Amino acid sequence: MAKIQPPKGYITATEVKSRLNISDAMIRYYVQKDKIKYLVPPGRKQGFYRERDVNNLSNELNAFLHMEDEEKAILATAEEEDLLEIANIANDVFSFGTPPSETAIPKWRYMLLRKNKEAQYVLKQGDTVIGFATILPLKIDTDKVEKLFNSETVSQAQVTEDDIETFEPGKHVRLYIGAIATDPKLEKNRRKKHGATLIRELINKVVELGERGVVIEDITAIGASQSGIHILLSFGLHEIPARKPKNRAFIMNIEESGAPVSMQYKQALKEYQEKHKENNVLSRPAY
Repeated sequence: MAKIQPPKGYITATEVKSRLNISDAMIRYYVQKDKIKYLVPPGRKQGFYRERDVNNLSNELNAFLHMEDEEKAILATAEEEDLLEIANIANDVFSFGTPPSETAIPKWRYMLLRKNKEAQYVLKQGDTVIGFATILPLKIDTDKVEKLFNSETVSQAQVTEDDIETFEPGKHVRLYIGAIATDPKLEKNRRKKHGATLIRELINKVVELGERGVVIEDITAIGASQSGIHILLSFGLHEIPARKPKNRAFIMNIEESGAPVSMQYKQALKEYQEKHKENNVLSRPAY
């Protein structure tokens, strides 16, 4: 029987094994667990695997945090009522030393919420905030990346509303990962599981920006802990010379990077550009 190409959005078993470095038996296991959707075209004995599911699983495995039977937790954009819980977790994780009763919400978080609602995320189990992620979508002509590299906090870098970019087709942005954290009061294994969800979903958000035509120039961050540094390296960022003692700086140049998250993002952006080629709204060519 003639070999056929996978339907759009699906890949072969050979590609799955190559990307995940697993056996046929493990592929069947993930299909049975509903981790990967399996599609058998009419008249065929062998099927194909949904690429998005394979990418999701790859992100979990590469981040070394994947565990079975993950407790259900949902990543959502943060609302104003979530900001105090974010501040409390940040205070606990990063050892700011402020008593919980006196924790104040930094003014820049309100500013960020007003300018770009997709820059702060909360991981919730029911109504309880158990983790958060903050990204600063900076305009490409701002000098605030360097200031962030030289600062202890976002407040010290004096990031203003004029520095923040919105996520719109054709907009070029620099993403600064402000923080990724789970509640340290959680039991260790639960914290690990929820961390996997947080990282995976944040990666999906980056890829979705490509699907929407947002052009990411680079992703930058400061590693504040050994686990944080490990996460940044898993994302595909590489270390650059520190601007300040004890600060470890990291960057991913999207155009040059071959990391899984950047490749997924670039493929999504390419498909967006091809779909909108006749009415291309990009302010300048991407890559």
